[in-house]
Amino acid sequence: MTSTSSPDLGVGAGEFFLATTALDEFWDKSAKVVFLGEWCRRYGNEAAWRGLNASIIEDLWSDPRRRADAYRRINELYEWLLPCLGARLNNIHNVSHGNQYWRLVIGNWLYYYISTLFDRHAHLAYALERYPGIRTVVLASECHVVPKDSLEAVRWAITDSYSLQTFGRILDALGRRNFPKVTIRQKVAPIEGAGRARVVAWLLLVFRDRLSKLLARIGRGRVILYKSYFSRFTEFCLAMGSGGGVLPSFLLEENIPRVAPDMQMRQRLMDDLSLRGDEFESVLAKLLPFDIPQCFIEGYGFVASQAKKFPGAPRAILSSNGWAYDEAFKQWAGTCAENGTQLLCSQHGGGYTGIGTYSPYEYFEISIADRYYSWGWSPEDEYRDKVKPMSATYLAGRKMMPADNRDAGVLYLATAEPRYILSLQDISGHFVNYLKWQAKFMAAMSPLLKCALRVRLYPEDFGWDIRNRWCDHSPGVVFDDVSRKFIESLEDSRLFVCDHMGTTLYEALAADKPTVCFFDPQKNPLKSQARTVFASLRAAGIVQDTPEGAAETVAQAYPDVEAWWNEPRRQAARQEFCDKFARLSSNPLKEWLNEFERIRR
Repeated sequence: MTSTSSPDLGVGAGEFFLATTALDEFWDKSAKVVFLGEWCRRYGNEAAWRGLNASIIEDLWSDPRRRADAYRRINELYEWLLPCLGARLNNIHNVSHGNQYWRLVIGNWLYYYISTLFDRHAHLAYALERYPGIRTVVLASECHVVPKDSLEAVRWAITDSYSLQTFGRILDALGRRNFPKVTIRQKVAPIEGAGRARVVAWLLLVFRDRLSKLLARIGRGRVILYKSYFSRFTEFCLAMGSGGGVLPSFLLEENIPRVAPDMQMRQRLMDDLSLRGDEFESVLAKLLPFDIPQCFIEGYGFVASQAKKFPGAPRAILSSNGWAYDEAFKQWAGTCAENGTQLLCSQHGGGYTGIGTYSPYEYFEISIADRYYSWGWSPEDEYRDKVKPMSATYLAGRKMMPADNRDAGVLYLATAEPRYILSLQDISGHFVNYLKWQAKFMAAMSPLLKCALRVRLYPEDFGWDIRNRWCDHSPGVVFDDVSRKFIESLEDSRLFVCDHMGTTLYEALAADKPTVCFFDPQKNPLKSQARTVFASLRAAGIVQDTPEGAAETVAQAYPDVEAWWNEPRRQAARQEFCDKFARLSSNPLKEWLNEFERIRR
């Protein structure tokens, strides 16, 4: 993104100016600046905002009651709008698919779209009410872009430039059109790399594509695996053990061509939609026709042609993470389901299911599936009969890593979340507090253990400048090489420290790796089914509620990690967690073969 114009902001000294994004070249720094959220104040660009006469809008979702009300409202809107949108897409494309098909094809995108728009509108509405005469800038309409698919829509939603577009379009929908306009060039496609490694990878992918087309001819009546999270070796064993009744699919999706938006077609999406007079619904109806990805409108036919390359009439389709952004796969699976194919969804990670109170993607996956395979847990709601605990596909065959005093080093694993939230599961205000806890942990660590620590950062930073923060509060900190697989770094350490509830925590405990985890229990509410398990982990000292408590536990455990980790109550708590949330059977291959045989009967 590069700036191409500097507007006359039209704001005099002493007036309030609303900064909606971190693009500081578009702030009027001579005014009293109001930051719409923490996402505006980049740590690495502190010089741009530290000395300003400024204030910041409070984190609207830090209030648990307001957050819960918003979560319910978003869910209601999603369930109301989904069939309406599906019916209009049927009409536009001259097809006759049911609600299950459209839930699968557009549901994931639609939920995140409503969530992001709800969040952006709520913050703007709050700022306009609190500062009635406030001024800002918006993005000129000629700079607006439309995502080509649901993945691009999500990736763009967390950028500064696209957020500037969204905030401006919300203001326009509210009738606030008198703001100065800026022009910037938004990057509309990823920059492709080059080199021999990329060419070799491309050749391997072409080979996989040809192999999958061959398998597509013999898919009838079989269970097709697509992004199953089984290892390739396990998939081969399943195919052999089932006599070809279970087959992997390696089909590759081709790039959806980007075309000019057909606004006449898009406007038909919301024509005559029965709105209830709510301001946000009005904003949603005005913005959605332009924001919906091209794969659902102009590119729908192209995606449909790609979907026809998948196997015909399988008995069942199993996938772990193909349901979100694989457009051709979703169309194919949706069409197959309407013809009697069972949709099987298997959990693909730890932190998003079974534990947290706010888990929209868990809800989406269970809602589209005929059978959902969890890593050990069962829900306590109307979906209980859909969910079947099974040996975790992702963890099957993992090497065990019991406590060993001959190992050395502490591996500290951090995470990252977008500055602009995608759903109420991830709150930017909470993440700021999370970053502060990292500094508190390091401040409580002894100098000797600091020297033994390796920090493994999340591959994406999302504009939080996390590496710089670590270097500032802990000079000399050693960072782990993220090009190495996590499991290799985990094995190459004596003790694992995790500061969040993510998949890596499940991997470590399932591998019997000595582990200390800490997180704020007030900002990470647990489902009732998880509270007892985490109470046991807390009593055993594996889970701590403060960074200082975690640092103290590391100091106690590290000198003789074997004695600490193998203490009976600690191992009992670990096993209780694994049985419930990271289940491994003694023979996972046999367990899954039996399940697939049952399905094929």
